[in-house]
Amino acid sequence: MAEQFYSILTSIGKAKIANASIFGTKLNLTTLALGDGSGKYYNPTESQEVLVNEVWRGNIGAIATDSENSNWIVIETMIAGNVGGFFIREVGVFDDEGSLIAIGNTQKPINQL
Repeated sequence: MAEQFYSILTSIGKAKIANASIFGTKLNLTTLALGDGSGKYYNPTESQEVLVNEVWRGNIGAIATDSENSNWIVIETMIAGNVGGFFIREVGVFDDEGSLIAIGNTQKPINQL
């Protein structure tokens, strides 16, 4: 079981952010994916390109800088009420090219339904 709960940029995410900064382009974060970690907690790594076991994916509804920590971003999505039957143990943020930019694990399993 993971003992720490956090989100990190993936290696691909770091490279894309660096390229966007250097070349003045925009990184378009478009989708948020949720996974159940195949029933187990784990510590996400920078080398990951996918979630361990993705169970849901949807469009990002809003992105903002955290009001208390300007180094953090807050990403929101809407999950339909008829979606569920799984525990959320992992989350991933993807860009418009389908690359996993950031990945995180959750402190407690969040049950959808």
